[in-house]
Amino acid sequence: MIETQTSHSTISAAGRAVFRAGAFNDALLQPAVARANIPPTADTGPQKYCLPTACLASLLDELDTGVLVCDPFGHALLINEAARRELADGGVLRLGPDGGVDVRSGPGLLDLRRAVHGAAWDRRHQLLPLRVGERLLMVGVQPLRGTSAHQPCAVLLLGRRQLCADLAVHRLGGLYELTDAEKAVLSCLLAGTRVGALARLRGVAVSTVRTQVAALRAKFGVKRVDDLTRLAAELPPMVSALRSPLPRLVGAAGPGGPQG
Repeated sequence: MIETQTSHSTISAAGRAVFRAGAFNDALLQPAVARANIPPTADTGPQKYCLPTACLASLLDELDTGVLVCDPFGHALLINEAARRELADGGVLRLGPDGGVDVRSGPGLLDLRRAVHGAAWDRRHQLLPLRVGERLLMVGVQPLRGTSAHQPCAVLLLGRRQLCADLAVHRLGGLYELTDAEKAVLSCLLAGTRVGALARLRGVAVSTVRTQVAALRAKFGVKRVDDLTRLAAELPPMVSALRSPLPRLVGAAGPGGPQG
């Protein structure tokens, strides 16, 4: 399967055909007025803008949630950056040589294929827990509304591996003027580390960690550690502009590779 890269997203040849057919425009883009300051009239009417594929792919790459668009048979049409990372090292899903999204082992593959087929053809929604060994990934499978009846698609939304990305902790640290030590403590708290374990991990006294946690609560204006978790959960799904090199997926051509 020949693939190309637009921004960091991987878009397969089949995916580009769907984009060219306009199937994604109704699903992801709504009609827009040509000039924001001029309301539509009976003479002009609203105009529909079609977001370029490169722009749409770049938009999806800015989400820290993995997004895949598949055909009814589970072949990936579009994979955003977060999904590529999950496929490369998450331990649950993988991209096969034919471009199909597979479960690495266990009985989950049949469930995934049924969910994708049901979403694409029957407009069914399903939350699918996929487990490989001790690794668990929650996957939301749902129809991509507005796509052509002749080009049914399903979208896979992959669960996050962590509540708050490192970039979000960094942004919060700058916003609330946290020290480096407080940022490190916040990151561990959001990962579910308890105070005693955090003290051992950092090689400091429990009282030191408690002082830092108290400082965090004061700076954020909250009373409990649970409130810090809630605040992190409400953050926008940001990813870093300073990305590490993306993993190469099976069957995917690099930026200088062949174009389908």
